[in-house]
Amino acid sequence: MKYRAFKTSLKQQLLLCFSQIPLIEPQSKFKLLWDLILSALRMYMIIWMPIVITFHSKDLEQYHSLFIFLTCLFFILDIILRAFTICYDKGLPLKDRFELVKRQFTLSTGLELFTILYGIILTFSFLSEIESPYILEEDGWPRILLLLFYQQIMNILQFFDTIQHQLKLSKLSNSFIELLKLVFLILLIQHFCCCLWVVIGEYKQRQDTINWLKRVEGEPWQNVYLESFYFMSVTMFTVGYGEIVPTNPIEKIFCICYMFLSTMQLSFSVNTIGTILTQIKENNEKIRQKMTCINEYMREKQISQGLQYKVREYFNFYWEQENHIKKK
Repeated sequence: MKYRAFKTSLKQQLLLCFSQIPLIEPQSKFKLLWDLILSALRMYMIIWMPIVITFHSKDLEQYHSLFIFLTCLFFILDIILRAFTICYDKGLPLKDRFELVKRQFTLSTGLELFTILYGIILTFSFLSEIESPYILEEDGWPRILLLLFYQQIMNILQFFDTIQHQLKLSKLSNSFIELLKLVFLILLIQHFCCCLWVVIGEYKQRQDTINWLKRVEGEPWQNVYLESFYFMSVTMFTVGYGEIVPTNPIEKIFCICYMFLSTMQLSFSVNTIGTILTQIKENNEKIRQKMTCINEYMREKQISQGLQYKVREYFNFYWEQENHIKKK
């Protein structure tokens, strides 16, 4: 009987504590600052995970193990905070704590949590004195699971969208953010393919087959990465100087696939940049047309140069205030 009473009392106390946990407003400054910090950490993981997988360096692993561990802890904390952040369902704010927590039980959240826990476990293996196996070795395949951190890209893009909606940016600022997203996407593709190009070269080198890595054999990993990134860049932008070339069938197949990908990416990039520049030009063109009409009218009426200058300055101020009000 006492056990049941204790169990009931404990349950009520836990429910009371749970109901008193403050909810986070999605548009609050704290949430925006937190997402900014998380986006920086996500970019760090996206950049360094392929490098840690590709280059078998104990010094590199130990140097980044602490940063990876702390970043994983931040990701766990973010999952907890997301469970207590107000979300909107059918246009209405959802403030039921049990429903908010329940919404976190999804496949994507489960996969994210698995990736985080695996990253924490792997950091401890990096700190040990035992040499961890390379990705191409028999027991090295678990390193590939670190690429699951790439699902954080969706959270980064979502943060960019949040900035555009919450900060009420002008068309010019929105265009600039779209351009940043495009540059980020291009660099990310080059970075990933650059590391894959190194792995292919290392694979053929372990088979004692001629490969592109022969030209940088014995160089530190930074130089190897730079050579690979350089080759990916000149191939994507169809420059092709010819210093680095595929030397075996696997490298040639990879280059063919990468060139197809680059062609699609280049078409998308040109279209996006054209749209952004058109938006910027339209905004400036409207003001220029209005100012041309005003100048022609003042010349017809033979208004003095001093008064014309004052009128132009007034209308520039007026249109600037008008744009500012539209943003609000």
